[in-house]
Amino acid sequence: MFRISVLLVCILMALAGVEVAMAASTVYPGTAWARKPPAEVGLNAAKLEAFRKYVGGRGCVVRHGYMVYTWGNPARRADVASAHKVFNTHFLLKAIEKGKISSLDDRVNVVEPRLNDLNENLGYKD
Repeated sequence: MFRISVLLVCILMALAGVEVAMAASTVYPGTAWARKPPAEVGLNAAKLEAFRKYVGGRGCVVRHGYMVYTWGNPARRADVASAHKVFNTHFLLKAIEKGKISSLDDRVNVVEPRLNDLNENLGYKD
């Protein structure tokens, strides 16, 4: 639990600085992430390696819309319980702010149709 808390604090600190330091042009992922080395987006590769060793497991670091660092298999799904709700809320509100969606009442399956195939036995609640 301690490592998850430390990880969340580290990520929140990084997110707090991202908006201030955003590049003039924003990159959004398509079918695959555009990649850049950490140094090209102002990150220290040695510190990312130390972070990876500390938190273990698997994960990735995205900066300015570019995948800059991965470890383990970041594509593998995992149950992170409620830890992701903070991030979902942040990105939901940013999507509204940037006009990607019009309100909190918009249906997510309109922009992510794969959700229409999840949890039939639960009435597609997700």
